[in-house]
Amino acid sequence: MPGWPDSDMSFAGEKSIKAWSSDSASAKVCISWGTGNKLRLSYLHPRTQEISSTATPSKVVEVKVGSVSSHESAMRRLVYDSLPAFALLQNRKQQALRQSQRGLPSDWWETVLQYSRSISVVLGANKSSSGSVLNETSEMEKRTLLRAIWDLLEIVYVDKHASSWLTEQLTDWLERYDQVLSNVEPTVNSKLSVLKPKLINTRFPEDDEDYWSSLASALSIGWLDVVVKYLRMHGSYQHDQIDNRQTENGLVEAVAVLISKMPRLQQSSKTDTVGVTYTFKPEFSKAWERWRNQISKLVTSVFWLECTHEGTANGLKQLLSILLGDTNILISATTHWMELLVSHVLFVKPFLMGSEGLLSLARKCMQLKPPIGIDQLTELLLAIIGENTEVVLVECRKHFDPWMVTHMLELLSAKNGQAQSFLTEERDEFDGLSLEEFHRLVYAQILSSYPCTWQLTPFYLASGTHQGQGLLEAILLMRPVSSDSKVSAKVLDICRMYDLHAVAERYKRMMGVYYWKHGRKGLGISWLQCGRDYSRLTYAANELFTDVSQASVGDSGRLQELDSLIDLLGPQFEGFGGLAFLHRFRDFKGALFSFQEGLANSISFDKQVVAGKTAVKHLMQLMKDGITADKFLLPLLQDAVELLNFSGEVLVSSAETNILLLRLQNLTITNKHDTVLDLSSESVAKIRLALGRNLGRAILKD
Repeated sequence: MPGWPDSDMSFAGEKSIKAWSSDSASAKVCISWGTGNKLRLSYLHPRTQEISSTATPSKVVEVKVGSVSSHESAMRRLVYDSLPAFALLQNRKQQALRQSQRGLPSDWWETVLQYSRSISVVLGANKSSSGSVLNETSEMEKRTLLRAIWDLLEIVYVDKHASSWLTEQLTDWLERYDQVLSNVEPTVNSKLSVLKPKLINTRFPEDDEDYWSSLASALSIGWLDVVVKYLRMHGSYQHDQIDNRQTENGLVEAVAVLISKMPRLQQSSKTDTVGVTYTFKPEFSKAWERWRNQISKLVTSVFWLECTHEGTANGLKQLLSILLGDTNILISATTHWMELLVSHVLFVKPFLMGSEGLLSLARKCMQLKPPIGIDQLTELLLAIIGENTEVVLVECRKHFDPWMVTHMLELLSAKNGQAQSFLTEERDEFDGLSLEEFHRLVYAQILSSYPCTWQLTPFYLASGTHQGQGLLEAILLMRPVSSDSKVSAKVLDICRMYDLHAVAERYKRMMGVYYWKHGRKGLGISWLQCGRDYSRLTYAANELFTDVSQASVGDSGRLQELDSLIDLLGPQFEGFGGLAFLHRFRDFKGALFSFQEGLANSISFDKQVVAGKTAVKHLMQLMKDGITADKFLLPLLQDAVELLNFSGEVLVSSAETNILLLRLQNLTITNKHDTVLDLSSESVAKIRLALGRNLGRAILKD
């Protein structure tokens, strides 16, 4: 095989063989491409060797050439899956802007909310709070982190209703994404992941300090269902323990019931939510006060004196302190400042409405729970909570790829007019580009560099008012023309969809040149005509001149092929270059061939005369000024000798003969016949003799 060393190569540890051996007595290795990026190696058993139990059997092995990382594969799927939602949003935006000159409508955020939720679905199903801690380098963690930031942006920047239910929104968000908050320090999710296998093999988990510590952490961030479930795994619920530990079991059950009855201010009631849902704030306030009073009564109950298990009593009191909003207990129960923030809005400031004051509270929580080591998400989370659009954009560019930045810009400007102005403002440092268009250009350039994604670039460039259209045109024209018609069809389809007629014509010209150079002249002419490339059509005509002039009159097959190409050029292009000559030369050759056939087959005299006069008519049209190039005059006059010497009747009149003599004289005087075509002097003399003889006959006839 070319490029391989001459030394033998071994196959599967057996004896050495040579690749592409032509000797039938030796083994062979055949190499061919399989599906995708697989190379198929086929070991062929020698024909002359008898197959025995010890002989090496023929086999086929597929080798995967190169590799695509799981991250690249996942991102490619993400690119395709997120496109429909983005394209739909852009289409609706264009319609809204056309209908209103004052900009986007006030309810535009609802459309963006639908878009955001579609992208969130694309990013994958949410993991429950009991999911295991994911490895930092795993693709699932990267996707979960993307989804976490995306959903938090939706809560703060898009959903106007979220401000009324901010506490529950943050609680739900933390429940889904607590496992990706930090890769340095443990989180509540990681603590529960460690506790879960212990509970399976332990009858009395209350003896373990980690049991109460994990319950306190889970309760502090509002994971009520987990706390209630694990409380009822308490050892006092065992059948052989309940008689001796009735008071202890009663306290455990009372705390579990109080937790399950916690009032929650939510937009709608959820069947899988632990707690009592309220949608009206005054009702929630009253229920909250009643619930807190019940907790206070339980804290001061005399039954605690009868609880003989010190671990249970201390653990339950810690849970009640969390429900009462004890700041010190909340600080010790949480592991991350974001968890402490959620615990504050749950139990300390349950009536917090909107994001006002949330940033200052977040900074206070971060001071109380400073990150361990370098937490890359801290600045981004603070910027999102404080709606600092500029910092959000900078941090996302730092931590995520252009896909995230490009698609999240729609979220940042959904309901914030200031953010929208910041993103759409034309900037001199970007040559008049806005930040929105700039990031789309960056993302589109990345897409255009991959053969699997270049066709997605129009969706991100078509809306660009400055350089988007120009970059789209450049990307389309950079698509290589090949025998694969799918790429060319896709380019032309994109040009049609976005009214890029000039680009379509240029690409058609490229296709015409490609097919012409590769011998498919008919297809090349068709694409050059579609691209209105008259200069190259003239060049094609000049090449056909040579082919036509070299074709003999009797070569009917070649003439028929050239006739088809000339027909393909069409009469509408006769005014350009030598195309008029091609049509008339084709007609002359055809008429002359008919005349010669008539002589050979002895057809009637009248038909011979008609065929001859038709050939003369086409010949005289070729002799008009500006139609025929000088290099074709002598061959034409040589072909006309047979018409001039026709004995039956004078086919060429005296006036026509004089025109032919004049053209021959001009060529003779300027000696052009010596350099144009290699015709002997005898040929020129023969033409002059035939013209003189025909002139005499024509004068006598006149």
